Amino acid sequence: MIEGTCHCGAVRWQFDGQPDGPTACNCTVCRRYGGVLWVYG
Repeated sequence: MIEGTCHCGAVRWQFDGQPDGPTACNCTVCRRYGGVLWVYG
């Protein structure tokens, strides 16, 4: 089980499975603070 939230914490999610592979995030927070990898479910 993979869990996460948006950067303000207002939205939470869970993923029960194996993601295919990561993608570089391009949101304003990640662009400002160094980038994060994320996956499609």
